[in-house]
Amino acid sequence: MQKKYLILALAAIAILLCDNACKKSSSGKTPEQLLTANTWKMMKDSGTLGTTPYYYVRGGSSNTVNLDNDSIRFSLNNTGTYYANGMNLPFTWNFSNSAKTELTWVVDLTSVTTITWNIQTLNSATLTYIETYDQSGISWYGLITRAPN
Repeated sequence: MQKKYLILALAAIAILLCDNACKKSSSGKTPEQLLTANTWKMMKDSGTLGTTPYYYVRGGSSNTVNLDNDSIRFSLNNTGTYYANGMNLPFTWNFSNSAKTELTWVVDLTSVTTITWNIQTLNSATLTYIETYDQSGISWYGLITRAPN
C-alpha cells in the first residue's frame, strides 16, 4: 500500500516539474528577450549584508528596508540602469554561463561592484534569483523576486 502512495507522489512531482518546465519555455523567447522586455521592480528580498539581515516584501508591514522604488532595466546592448534610493545608476551586464542561468553586472554603488545572479526563474511575469556580491569587504547574499513594472 505504501508503494502505491510513493509511486503516486513521484508521478505527481514529475507532472509538476514537467508543467513548470513547459511554462518556462513556452514563450519561445530567449533569456535576453525576457530579461530586456521589462523594467523589473522589487517584490521580495530576503538576505544578509555581513551579519545584518534584510527583509522586504512589497506592501509588507515587517520590512527592515524600504525597496518600493528599487527597479532594474536591462538593455539588449548589455547595458542597463539600476534605480535605487532616488539614483539612476548605469551598469554593464553579461550572462556568465552557456545555459544563461548565471548573470553578472557591474555597477558603481559606492565603489565598482560586480554582482552575480544565479537565476532560478525567468519568464514574462517573474524574475527570481540568488544574488551575491562583496562591497568594501562586506558580503551580501540574498534571494530576490522581481516582477515587471
